[in-house]
Amino acid sequence: MGMYHGNSVKTLTLDGRNRLLVGTDDGLHVFDGKADKHIYHDSRNASSLSGDIVWGLFTDVQGNVWIGTDGGISIASNIVAERFIPISQITGLGNGNQFYTIYRDAKARLWLGGSNGLIQSDAHLGAGALSKWYRAGSNVFPLRHNHIRSIYQDRDKKLWIATDGGIMQLDESSGQWRHYNLVDRSHSFNANWAYDLFEDAKGRLWVATCLGGILVVDKHKLERSSSICEADFSLNRSNGLAGMYIGQIAPDRAGNVWALLYNNSIGVQKIEMKTMKVSTLSALNSYHIGQNSRLLVDSEGHIWIAYPGGVFQFSSAGRQLRRISFGDNYECQILSMTEVKNKIWISSTDGIWIVDKKTGRVEQRGSDSIDFTCLWYNVVDNLIYMGYRDGIAVSSPESFCRDGAEHRLQLTAIYVNNTLMPVQQNQSVRYLSSLEFSHNENHIVFCFSDLPYSLTEKNKYAFKLDGEDKDWNTLPPGTNQIRFQHLNPEVII
Repeated sequence: MGMYHGNSVKTLTLDGRNRLLVGTDDGLHVFDGKADKHIYHDSRNASSLSGDIVWGLFTDVQGNVWIGTDGGISIASNIVAERFIPISQITGLGNGNQFYTIYRDAKARLWLGGSNGLIQSDAHLGAGALSKWYRAGSNVFPLRHNHIRSIYQDRDKKLWIATDGGIMQLDESSGQWRHYNLVDRSHSFNANWAYDLFEDAKGRLWVATCLGGILVVDKHKLERSSSICEADFSLNRSNGLAGMYIGQIAPDRAGNVWALLYNNSIGVQKIEMKTMKVSTLSALNSYHIGQNSRLLVDSEGHIWIAYPGGVFQFSSAGRQLRRISFGDNYECQILSMTEVKNKIWISSTDGIWIVDKKTGRVEQRGSDSIDFTCLWYNVVDNLIYMGYRDGIAVSSPESFCRDGAEHRLQLTAIYVNNTLMPVQQNQSVRYLSSLEFSHNENHIVFCFSDLPYSLTEKNKYAFKLDGEDKDWNTLPPGTNQIRFQHLNPEVII
């Protein structure tokens, strides 16, 4: 234990991932065989260690680590669904931001864009004073407009953003964003209000705009421009676009660009890069695809279009492969969509819909109180980043999709006539096989849990008393108690 420089070691344990945990007078040390991570109490972070002197450590059968400190008990859950990180922890400031886009660049910097500018942080989202917040009016990190629509890194590892104030590129030497004034050849349309962008194989930058259609320009030509730069090609109503308000654009593997049109009944159009010919997906005409929808081209080149009632899958040729429904007459707002391994994640105002690409099976997950307005999957670390108002949630996909059905429900307490039922013969209620109540003990409350030891609980529960209830009774979110009042003395539960 020489690595701890004389620090008093009080307790040891192995966690669920076989790492050595060392409790000391100076916090908790986690050693994985290569590196030592130091965890300590941070008054700014409610999720930090409760105290710096670690007296006891215990790893339970689920891999959760219980930590006894001079400041109380902490738990490091092995199956916690997600880690919620408030914006104040990222920036050290009290200002807020509604996040719409997340991106991790080649330098492992995390970029968070939203309604109140662009934040650069480290990958752990705990940089505090080391973070940078680009905003309009800032003297240190100025930005032309605060509303960030998308973040993109091109083949030269240069970062671009599409904003309500146009397109910009990061100057790595100065750390500032340079604005580009892109217009079509007639100067009738421009990219002053940009929603999305990407670089094609020919080094051309495609820019989706609001009211300006789609503008295509050689990237190096744009970078050399000092004032106004004319696009090499523009797509608008005169050459096939059904509208000028383009919310998303994405290339596929077959040389096509897919465009999601906002405020338009057409919905989605396909553009052949070689010919610039535009065609329409007529199968979407009756589904009101538009601003309340999202577009994604997956790793196999298939096109996914999410709308309030479900999701479509198309081939690169525009052939409909299937339509997967979220339920009859389903209504919600589609917020974001991303690919996570062999699944498509679709965030909505009613949680996250997870579609298995192979089977088409749909699962619903998510929080009852938080709308995740953007999703981004980091394949390197196997982490899903989920942005919401004034915060970011981070989780592994496996933890987020944890199925409560895998954990048997157990009784944790019973209240009889408003009094906690005492432990019988030193045996917890968890291990009792049967119970009997007197005829006048007819107000009974059963407390239960699947014992996830998680800060968030996504499972919804329902109960029915045989012989008494005709239908299932759904418990409100976050409730783990079943109450029976004025029970018939002859009823058997």
